[in-house]
Amino acid sequence: MLDAFNDRNTGAMQREQEHIAARLAELRRVAA
Repeated sequence: MLDAFNDRNTGAMQREQEHIAARLAELRRVAA
């Protein structure tokens, strides 16, 4: 049960990281 929770949590964190990275890339493109 704890492993399943950790896997879901890790997946959510990875998606959030990708989302943040995409936003930063977009901001840099706009600012350049």
